[in-house]
Amino acid sequence: MSRFLSSTDKHAFTADLAALVGKKQQREQWSSTPKTRRRHHELRVIEELSGQRPDSSPRPAKAESPILRADSLTFSSPHLAARLGTFIAWMRPLPSLEACFVADEQGLPLITAGAFDYSPLSSVLQNALGQVRSAVGASTTGEISLSLGEGKLLQLLECRQVLGSFSLGLVTTQRVGQDQLEQLQLALQKTLANDV
Repeated sequence: MSRFLSSTDKHAFTADLAALVGKKQQREQWSSTPKTRRRHHELRVIEELSGQRPDSSPRPAKAESPILRADSLTFSSPHLAARLGTFIAWMRPLPSLEACFVADEQGLPLITAGAFDYSPLSSVLQNALGQVRSAVGASTTGEISLSLGEGKLLQLLECRQVLGSFSLGLVTTQRVGQDQLEQLQLALQKTLANDV
């Protein structure tokens, strides 16, 4: 190399090389600050959780839990309180179910299960569903979801009967799918029917 470069060029080349080495050292020093290390760690965690890391092995598909079918719900007593108890016990296999309730349209609980009674929220949410229904002109029953914070979700499923409107509230850590909600609605109608 020295054969082709003049002494001025050698000095310029040496200065450029020193500048590049300095920049590399500066980048290495910058990337070792706690804030940068934390950000790199966060990015690795995000890549790992999203499954987009190129060197990660493929993850197995998440197994869907089997859907509880309304026709599998059977009652041993004609009394409403016993039927509601059977209905709640039948729902226990739902994944991530933390609490549940059945309430009337005023929010009065017919039955609750779980550490905290969320049934007072049902009258407010049923009123909201009614207002949405009248605004859009729909006459069907509805479902509404509300984030409760701390990773909890309240899903309220409305069931209108001859006796009035009732709601099924589910507090879970993951959303219950539409197919399962339809089966739960059928099972609640079956539970509330007075000809069982």
